[in-house]
Amino acid sequence: MYIYWGIALLLSTLLLAYWLEWRHWVTLAYQQQAPEWFQTLVQRIYPRFGVEKQRFPLEFFLDKADQVVGRFALISLGSLSFIYLYQYKVGLRQKIQHYWNRPTTVYNVQRQLQVFTGILFLFTWDWYIYLNKLGNATVFYTPIFPYRLLHLPFPSPFWLLVLYSVFLFANFALLCKFRVVWASIVSVTLFVLLQGYMYCFHKTDHTYATLTQVALLVPILAWHYQKGQLKSQKQVAAWPWRLMQFSIAFTYFQAGLEKLLIGGIGWASPHSFRSYLYLHPTTLGAWIATSDFWCTVLPLTAMLFQLGFITIILYPRLKLTFLLTGTLFHLGTFLLFGIGWYYSPWMLVYLFFIDWESIRLRRLPKSTKLLGL
Repeated sequence: MYIYWGIALLLSTLLLAYWLEWRHWVTLAYQQQAPEWFQTLVQRIYPRFGVEKQRFPLEFFLDKADQVVGRFALISLGSLSFIYLYQYKVGLRQKIQHYWNRPTTVYNVQRQLQVFTGILFLFTWDWYIYLNKLGNATVFYTPIFPYRLLHLPFPSPFWLLVLYSVFLFANFALLCKFRVVWASIVSVTLFVLLQGYMYCFHKTDHTYATLTQVALLVPILAWHYQKGQLKSQKQVAAWPWRLMQFSIAFTYFQAGLEKLLIGGIGWASPHSFRSYLYLHPTTLGAWIATSDFWCTVLPLTAMLFQLGFITIILYPRLKLTFLLTGTLFHLGTFLLFGIGWYYSPWMLVYLFFIDWESIRLRRLPKSTKLLGL
């Protein structure tokens, strides 16, 4: 118990030090008077700081710094509370262990890998065309941090074709269950690499946020699948698949928390939501903007949905409710703001919440189920 109080005291000390001393360093950095190491650190973490301080007042950056520190404190407090509850609340610990430790079937893992490959084909079929067009605007190429660190130039048309062809070949290999571990590693690496090049032209969005997080876990899932196949096992460890689900759910929770931290409950005010509707005009959005009721209910429901999505991890009975709500949420975003598509990647990753083995068993004759086949 004392260790928890010790960590809480350390966290409180750090927060106090920020408000009494370190917060002033942001002002010094804004005025180009901060210690050299701090000025360099700010420039590396926030490359556009020099440009944006010409557009925004000092208060803007102080507010951003406060938000970063607030998030650090919130994450630390949340992590500490979770560890405490996990240690002392038997019911919660049993739920978590049951979620992570349950095995799954080789068949289900195979279907998860095929679903992933299908989603990649659906959303990347035109990437070569798009990236090839960006090649005509390399004057605007500004490498994001990892690319800048590795000194990666934008690929020439030839190398772009090579990279995309290898990417397609790896996806076909994964779909055909050929060398699944190596195929998944190549596929995921190139998916992240090519996606990163799109973000090197001053346009970063979260279209593929959940899909990318899932992708990073696919090689681990593929390794368990291959191991199960080689040993002729019917069941394998399910934790990579569970971690995919958790990463999706936690991303929604983060999105809801961002709304709450940045805008507070005022984010759900009719005025705020109406301003977003006017910023992205659509026919449906123009109609909704006339109603204070809908301009209050819709953003509030969205925030509660995002904050509550993570509950499906420990309460699977809520899964269908949240997945259907999520589908309506993303369709609504498309119809109200014209943002994204009606088949958003955020919706299609819901397929990773499906246990394909349970669907297969439902389709089998009862006599076959009794025999355990």
